[in-house]
Amino acid sequence: MNLCIFSGRIGQDPQMGQLSSGDALLKFSLAVSVGRRDNPQTMWLRCSMFGRRAQALETILAKGQKVTVSGAVKLDEFTNKEGVAKQSLSMVVSDIELMSEPKGGEPRQAKQAVAQDEFGDDIPF
Repeated sequence: MNLCIFSGRIGQDPQMGQLSSGDALLKFSLAVSVGRRDNPQTMWLRCSMFGRRAQALETILAKGQKVTVSGAVKLDEFTNKEGVAKQSLSMVVSDIELMSEPKGGEPRQAKQAVAQDEFGDDIPF
């Protein structure tokens, strides 16, 4: 089983897209603090959500907001412009919990819990 849980702040306003099937695709990055107080570091996680739940969360999630996400994680390998091999983490989010309003900013709209029950069996994950 591949299930991970991360807590952090959204790095940029989420971007809505669409799959070739017509399903909604919501992408955002998550900054997760790792390390110790004397050596703080940030790990970045690329997150994706699909379907009606993604559409509902597009107007709720915002840069700087603290969230906890859970889902399946994958290690992606790529080569950057300089030809150096790199790795990055990505997650297909199956559950998200809103922990705060956006840091130093206004909420995009009134925050509401988006329950999985609201979408029935149509959730693709």
